[in-house]
Amino acid sequence: MKESMLYQSFVPDPFVLSSGLHAVDFGGYYLSIPWNVRDRQPYDLTYKVLDDSAGRAQVSLYGKDILKKVSALSVVTVLRGQPLVDVRSTVKNDTSTKTFRDPDFKENVLLSTLEDQENRCRLLLPSDSVTVIDSGSNWAGDPGASVLWPGALGQWSDLKGHYDVKAVISSELPCFAILYPGQRVALVKAWSPADFFDSIEVMTRGPGYKQEKGYGPFFMVTCHRSNMEIGPKAETGFRSTFVVLHDVDETITLHDMYERARPLLEALPQD
Repeated sequence: MKESMLYQSFVPDPFVLSSGLHAVDFGGYYLSIPWNVRDRQPYDLTYKVLDDSAGRAQVSLYGKDILKKVSALSVVTVLRGQPLVDVRSTVKNDTSTKTFRDPDFKENVLLSTLEDQENRCRLLLPSDSVTVIDSGSNWAGDPGASVLWPGALGQWSDLKGHYDVKAVISSELPCFAILYPGQRVALVKAWSPADFFDSIEVMTRGPGYKQEKGYGPFFMVTCHRSNMEIGPKAETGFRSTFVVLHDVDETITLHDMYERARPLLEALPQD
């Protein structure tokens, strides 16, 4: 498979938020710190190549929110011969006197549907139900309704319009995944510590995305951490790892995917 499993758009069109404001999304993977409130997108990050050896490639990405006086550093590592990308992120409070409080820290991943011939890709979440935030003509259910997952919401070909849903997640299964049955390939995104995130949100426009400017063939998956607090000059960190699985059966569960990915996750360097 040569296509990227993360959706990207290097020249994105603006789209309209539910608030009526406009924004753009370049796709990929990004955090809500540092965040440019005026432009409704992350601040530009500076990068540095840490390692470009035969066995490993490693790059650091750094950004600072000068208004909130908080910064984020992510170190991205790719190991030769390993089907994974490891991202270790640290959020630091740069002030010496005040505690930094973020009521809703977010990590965003835009998963490409790849638009394979039958559009059968399926999204798997660490929850058996979700709460509807919004959907076109309430096709997914009334706002606030609890509906089974995945049901029709996790299967790209079954989507009847856009939706935005959210679910509480358990630390027993700290991951989500997207499965491409036609290619027998899956992408698992896992995190640690297992209890770092407490809820997960999914937004998509579905196969009808072409009717709305600025959207694309993707599931936007957002992991939330509520009420994050970091003391003066202190920091907090977490790890996100993307693992590609091959020869995956269409009936595989998220638990089984995680078990297949676990040996690779446990073999990662801890330093």
